[in-house]
Amino acid sequence: MLERPVKTESRKRSKALFLRHSERKPVSHSCWNRSMNATAPTLPAGYRLIVFDEIDSTNREAARLAQAGETGPVWVWANAQTKGQGRADHSWVSERGNLYATLMTGFSRARPTELGFAMALALYDAAARCLPDRANAPLALKWPNDLLVDGTKTAGILLETVGRRENDGVVLVAAGFGLNVTRKPAIAGCRLACLADFGAKAGVADALDYLAASVETWLTRWDNGRGFAAIRQSWLARAHGLGRPMTVRTGQRRQEGVFEDLAPDGALLLRLGNGRLKRILAGDIAIPDRNNGP
Repeated sequence: MLERPVKTESRKRSKALFLRHSERKPVSHSCWNRSMNATAPTLPAGYRLIVFDEIDSTNREAARLAQAGETGPVWVWANAQTKGQGRADHSWVSERGNLYATLMTGFSRARPTELGFAMALALYDAAARCLPDRANAPLALKWPNDLLVDGTKTAGILLETVGRRENDGVVLVAAGFGLNVTRKPAIAGCRLACLADFGAKAGVADALDYLAASVETWLTRWDNGRGFAAIRQSWLARAHGLGRPMTVRTGQRRQEGVFEDLAPDGALLLRLGNGRLKRILAGDIAIPDRNNGP
């Protein structure tokens, strides 16, 4: 769960499919465009939705909204992204047929690492609702912010601080979700999956519907950090590789050990070969497959 402030840029904004930026009104079901090939998602009360056919990045748009005075909670959803963002400045391939959505909202106690675990649990639950047969599509959460289906990456999350409310200091956060619903991008060296591989019939709008509801549920349980102990236990119950050997790469540094636990603040606790317990705050992890090796 990487936190980094967003540098907003002065540029011509992409045109929203149903909503101009200046209007700040919820999308009406009556104006849902047939080109989306889906029914409008139903969001929890108090949340608004801005929809784009194509945009540079839903997280970048959330940052622009915050810069313009928006405080949320608002979802930004696009059919496609031209400059999708992943963790650690990686790009996120964003072809049509998958979910690209960002929730921009405020928190009085900004704890992005904790918040990331709550968002990961919401993503897990949303994907579970899309899948018809969980027995043949086991889900797991890979530290820090990936969703795996049958051991293969299917979704990820990018958390960014995008602003602060002037009147009360509330921190504005953009939580961006990328979920492979019907397509899996072809990326050299990356093994990816999509929900349709496992029989999911749900569309992208359905996935957003489920995700928005799950996010509301887990944010309530997180309670601005007061409920993180329970969030931590819930995440550990769904963790990929707990108790198994792993390799952690941070830049050029590589460390090997056993994934022993999560610290109370969400850091990964790695038991090194010399017996020392190492706190990992950021990095990419690799866990050997039980049958096929790394």
